[in-house]
Formats: sequence, structure tokens, C-alpha cells
Amino acid sequence: MKKNYLVAASLGFVQFALLTSIASAQEEPVRSLDEVVVTANRSPRKLAEVGRVVRVITAEQLEKSQGRNLTEVLNNVAGINLSGTGNNMGSNVSVFTRGATAGNTLILIDGAPVNNASGISGEYDITSFAIDQIERVEILRGVNSTLYGSDAVAGVINIITKKPAAGKLNASVQGTAGSYNTFKQAVGLNGSLGKTGIAFNFSNTSSDGMSIAKDKTGTGNFDKDGFDQLAFTTDLKQQFDDKFLVSAHAQAGQNYFDLDGGAFADDVDYRSRNTSFFGGINAKYLLPKGNLSFIFNQNNVKNKFVNQIGSTGDFARQDNIGKISYSEAILDQQLSETLNLIAGANYRNINSSQLYESVSALYGPYNSYVPESKNNIFSGYADLFLKAGGFNFDLGGRYNNHSVYGNNNTYTINPSYVIDGRYKIFTSLASGYKIPSIYQLYSQYGNLDLKPESSTTYEAGFDFDLVPSKLGFNASFFKRDIEDLIYFNTDPVTFASQYLN
Repeated sequence: MKKNYLVAASLGFVQFALLTSIASAQEEPVRSLDEVVVTANRSPRKLAEVGRVVRVITAEQLEKSQGRNLTEVLNNVAGINLSGTGNNMGSNVSVFTRGATAGNTLILIDGAPVNNASGISGEYDITSFAIDQIERVEILRGVNSTLYGSDAVAGVINIITKKPAAGKLNASVQGTAGSYNTFKQAVGLNGSLGKTGIAFNFSNTSSDGMSIAKDKTGTGNFDKDGFDQLAFTTDLKQQFDDKFLVSAHAQAGQNYFDLDGGAFADDVDYRSRNTSFFGGINAKYLLPKGNLSFIFNQNNVKNKFVNQIGSTGDFARQDNIGKISYSEAILDQQLSETLNLIAGANYRNINSSQLYESVSALYGPYNSYVPESKNNIFSGYADLFLKAGGFNFDLGGRYNNHSVYGNNNTYTINPSYVIDGRYKIFTSLASGYKIPSIYQLYSQYGNLDLKPESSTTYEAGFDFDLVPSKLGFNASFFKRDIEDLIYFNTDPVTFASQYLN
């Protein structure tokens, strides 16, 4: 199936450096074209040199957002929409960027991609993040599959966690309270002991919440759907010498929350527990004109739903488990005064198992089990960045080999021009792709003949600093074509269902 999306997206914003309230801090972030970001090119670049639309939520803005969660903060960034942000804590949240369906926005943790291997579309649940454990967030609007691979079709959100700071160890303690008996306690430790850096954050959040379902009976006795979250991050950094740095990191969260039986149906016995873990080791070695990095990460997700339905003895349980092992080598090399090379290779092993079982007085027992299924993908990529005066040119390509569907390629062509360091115009032609999820391949509706969704995006725009860091205006226009769209099809005669392209 082929779909064409023609979108003209424009944004004009006025922001002043003085932010006096939480609300104003959550509007389109104040920024300057001199600000440095890493997400667009996998290497530090000033916004003036990046031929894309990138926005940053800074540490200062996150600090002013205590009492909110990450989904509420992201929902106020232009071009990003999140479903479910107005619901109770713990409710399912999907990220939509530039009108693309859920699963087409790639989530990164400190530059490394994360996914939920057990989900239908593979999208990662960002509700597992506590906002006090985040240093900053970079949001790239537009395709970047050349550097990041699958799912980076409509955008990339890079969640950068707090890192060890120079200087002595400092401890922090925080407590907040809000409506619906919402309480949060957080402790942190950050600093260095010699050449060893330490960053640790732990938080506990609980809320009585309100009923997710709307009470149309008029009785007012729907139960409250509560939420509890435990979250921690830790980062250890060891500087062996002036050239060699090794860091270990871990981020884990456990959410308990109550659910209802539908939009208008109360359910006092429906509960869920979601557990996530992301951790690994990074090593960086400085070269005379660049650096070489190695990344090893493990990304585990377990979602459990239990519904004990009162005195009838009806029972339903669902367990979804996903695991992703990820390794990557990246070279960032300055070839000359005007030319930089980013080149890398990565390997991702994905596996998942899913179980659903129920006992019903009306329908009897039912069981659906997807045994542990796995696939893997190997990718190699290269990206050349040319800077010549005010002219910048980004050219990249990527090769992918998937264990099920075989090979595919992506590319990026992205020139831009900056006038006086304040006025940037850019255009881009780039392709993207999204691999079929484990569920779409191996479930009872799976199809091993699925091909990856492929897209081509055409974009042009401008970004002006009228008064640097105070007043700016930007607009972008894009068209996205998608081929081999994966969709769920049900035969109207046999009622047999399957995922198809």
C-alpha cells in the first residue's frame, strides 16, 4: 500500500528570555542559532549549521516544570502531539510528530535508540521517565533514518539524562504535593571523586488519581484509578587518561496503575504493572582530529495486565515481554577544516514473547500465546558534513540487513545557508523506514512476508533569529510519501485478520 502525505507546516513564535511562570516555560522553547545540539548529526553542531528543525527543552525549563511529567512538557512543543496526556498518570501515551502515526517517532536515551519490542508498533513508553532525572531534551522534527535507523520517519526525541558534574559530591532532596493526593519524593547524588564521576537519582511518585472512565450513570461512585511509580537513574564515569573515557549507565522504572473497562465503564479490579530497564556501557577514545565511540546497551520492557472480575470468577491476564540488545561503533572524524565524517555500524537483536489468557463464565477459557520470537538487523552508515562559510551541506547513506525481510537503504541530502549567523534557510530530501514489529511478524495476525515501510520526505524552510535568544520566527514545509504501509486487514467474508503491506 502506498500513501502520500502533503503537509505544509509553519510556526511563528515570539519568546522572551524572562520566563516568570511554569506555563510560559512550556511554550516553544527560547533558543538561539548559536545553541549547540547533538541529535541532528550525532556530533555537536550549532543550530545555525543544522539544516533541520531542532528544538531544545533545557535544564532550566525542566526545573520549572516540577509537578508535571515529561509527556505534558513535550505536548507543548510545536509539531509534537501526545495522546492521553490529560488522563491519569500511567495512562498509555502515544507520540505523534508531524501527523505521522504512532511508532514513527524514535525515542533516544542519551543518543541510543530504545523501543518496546513487545508492543504492536514497537513504540517506547516515555511515561517511565521521571522529569527530575532528565538534563535536557532535544527534539528533531523530520526524518533521520540515515543516522538512527528504523522509526525515525517523522522525528526523533533525544532524552539526555543527568551526568556526573565536576567538583565534590552534592546531595539533593526534594518533595512535592499536588491535587488528587499526589505526592513525590526524590533524592539525588552528583559529583566526582578524583577521576570517577557519579550521578544517582531516585524518585517515588504516588497519586489517588481520578476515574479514567466517564461516569454517565450519574451515581458518582466510579472508583479512582491510582498510580505509583518508582524510578531511578545512575551514571558512573571513569576518565582513565586524557584520551580514554568509560561510562556505565542504568535507567529503570516500575509503574503500577489502575485501569477501567472502557470510556464509560468502571472496573475496580483492572490493574497494570509496567517495568522497564535501560542500561549499558559506553567507551570513547579521542583521536587527533576526532573520536571513536563504542556503545553496548540492553533495553528490557515487561507489561503485565490483570483483571479479576468480581464474584463471577471471570479472569483475564496479559503478559508482554520485550528485550533488545544493541551495540554500535561510531567514528566522528574531522577530515579537513571544512569536512567532517560520521561513520558507524550497529547490530540490534530483538526478541519478544506475549501471553493472553482468560476464563469467562459466558465464553469459557481462552489462551493466546506468542512464544519467544526474535529477529536482528545489522546497519552501516556514513554521513559527510561540509561547512564552507555560510553554506552547509549534509550528505549521508545507510545500508540495513534484516534477518527476515533482507536489505534496504536510506539516504539524506540536506543543504542549508546561514546569513549573518542569524538567518537560516534549508532544504532536504531524505528517505526513512520502519521495520515490522515482532507482533506484526509472529503473532496470530503476523505475516513473515511483510516488508519495511519506506518513506521519502521533501522539506524546505527557514529559521530566523530576529533578536537572538529573545525573538525568533521559523517555518517549514514538507511532503512525505510512504510506500509498503503496514496495516491490519480483516477479510469481510471469512473474518480472518492479518497484517499486510
